[in-house]
Formats: sequence, structure tokens, C-alpha cells
Amino acid sequence: MKRTLAVLLCAVLCIGVCSCSEEEKEPARTYELAMITVSEDKSIDDGDYVQSAWEGLKEYAEESGLTYKYYEPAKDSDSARMKQIDRAADSGALIVVCAGGAFQQVVAEAQEKYPDVTFILSGAVPKDGSGEQKTASNCVGIEFNWSEAGFLAGYAAVQEGYRQLGFLGESSEDEMKDYGYGFLQGCNAAAESLGVYVEVRYNYGSEDESAAKIQKKAEQWYKEGTEVIFACGDTVFDSVAVEADIADALVIASDPQSRSARSVLTTVVKDYGRGVGEQLAAFYSGEFPGGTILETGVAEEAVGLDMDSAQFTYFQPDDYREICDRLKEGEIKPASAQGAKTAVELTEKLQLRNVNLIV
Repeated sequence: MKRTLAVLLCAVLCIGVCSCSEEEKEPARTYELAMITVSEDKSIDDGDYVQSAWEGLKEYAEESGLTYKYYEPAKDSDSARMKQIDRAADSGALIVVCAGGAFQQVVAEAQEKYPDVTFILSGAVPKDGSGEQKTASNCVGIEFNWSEAGFLAGYAAVQEGYRQLGFLGESSEDEMKDYGYGFLQGCNAAAESLGVYVEVRYNYGSEDESAAKIQKKAEQWYKEGTEVIFACGDTVFDSVAVEADIADALVIASDPQSRSARSVLTTVVKDYGRGVGEQLAAFYSGEFPGGTILETGVAEEAVGLDMDSAQFTYFQPDDYREICDRLKEGEIKPASAQGAKTAVELTEKLQLRNVNLIV
């Protein structure tokens, strides 16, 4: 019996030693750069901001000989996204890249949870549960100049010949206000240069507003003569685009969309990857601006219109380059949500005389 126990003990010890040796010979794979996607539906092939940010990370990593990996949350929730950040940190990530407003609170928490990991949040800023901006020294937030994006959309639409326009934002958050305020200023600038007057219907949605209700509003606007609506937000765009197809009217998208482009006049594009690549380079050159929020826009070629797929007849590429140059040079500086509490106040304050605003 004693002999049998001794043999079994030796066998267990041998297995244990062999297992340790195996682990020592083949350590767990580590990845220096990590990208956390929004969800399974919003991943590296979404054709939108997640893919753009991923391509920026991938390009820099391959050029610099760095290991990289993306982590995909099983659910579209903050807890699922944090779980993937945990996995990335456990796998040795030095830098974690996230993109979009879904990561505001997640990154605000993660930057404190992992002080030795650097975070790059593209297209948003870290905010705590109360909505207060919270950027630690190991994090950078990259915002886009949404006002410039809206300005270009409004300017192009009026230059193309449209005089009855609309703006629908998915909420009254600052980003949506910036889109809307920029749109109004762009409409006015183009109308002023052409010596015409335009009418703009203007409205924000709410979290509890159904897609059917948004579509009903778009139906009403198109029946009242609106020719093109700037639809900001995925849910808003989907609802407006359906009605635009029915009414044989047009819609401007605030983000690239997968649906048919039959009714899309043009699309606002934002280069998430450019900012990601620049901040990765800053980190490895010892110039990472931790604790700051960076704004990027037309001057950095990070914001613009998709002129390749746009359905413009009169607004030509030369016209587009000319207005972009004026924005780059600072000749035109669209006011943001910080400049006015409401669209009505904005039109009065900036004396947008060529726009008849209907709210």
C-alpha cells in the first residue's frame, strides 16, 4: 500500500513539474496595442468609426513592428466593454484604443483602474456618471469639430440649389447641437453668397422617441416641402432615409451607412484612424499629451464630406476645396453649442438673416 502511494505521489509530482516546464517554454501571448470594439454588431468591419480607428492602430502597429489585437464585447453594454479592457490589460497591453461615445464612462473608470495602461479615446471624451469630463494623465480624448462638419453639410446643400431644408438630431447633447448649429451657419453662408433665402425646419429627438415617430416627423416635413434633411444619429438616419425613399426626397448622413445610397445626397466623414495613429506616434516618441482633450477638424483633414459618392450636380469639387480652405485658414469659424443655448438664440446672436428657422 505504501509502495503504491509512493508511486502515485511521484507521478503527480512529475506531472506538476512537466506542466510548469511547458508553461515556461510557451508563455502566454502578449499584445502591446489593443482595440476594444463597441459590440459584435459594431466591430472592426462596420464600415464606420470602429473600422477607421482599428485601421489607424493596425497601420501604425505594422509599420512599427508592434503586436496588436482587437477585443470584441459579447454584449452592447458598459460591463461587457470593461471586461474586454480587463482582458487586454491582463494580456500585457500598453495602450488601449477605444472609439465613440459608448466608451465615455468605461474609459473614465478604466484609466483609474489601470494607471500603467495608456488610453486613447477617439471621437469622445471620458466622462463620469454625472457627465463631468474626467481625463487622467494616462489618457487622451480626441473630439471632432462637429460644427465644421455641420457647416459643410448645410453649405453644400444650399449651393446645390436646395432652399427647403431640415435638421433632425437624435438628442440635444452638445455633439448634436454642434452639428445643428454648424448646419444653420453653413446654410446661411451659402444663401448669403448666392443672394437667396432658405427655410430650415429644426428638431432634436429624445431617448424614448420611437423610430416610427421620427419617421412620421420626416414624412410631415417632406410633405410640407422639405427637400433634404440632415439626419444625425443612426436611428434618426434609418427612419428619415425610409421616408426619403418614399417621398423621392433626400437625406444627408452624419456617418457612413450600409443602406442603399439612392436617397443620400452626401455623407459627413470623420477620420478616426488619423488621430489614433498620431497619438500612438506621440506615445512612442515620448510626447503623449496625457490628461488633455484634442479637437480635430477640417484643418487636420479629419472632418469633411464624402465627395466621391455624393449626388451633387452643381456643387463641384473645386467649390468644396474652396470652402474647406476658408475653414482651414480660420476665415470661417462656425460657432459651437457653447455659443448659444438654443438654435433660435444662435440665429439671433449671429444674425443669420438668410435663414428662416422653424422649430
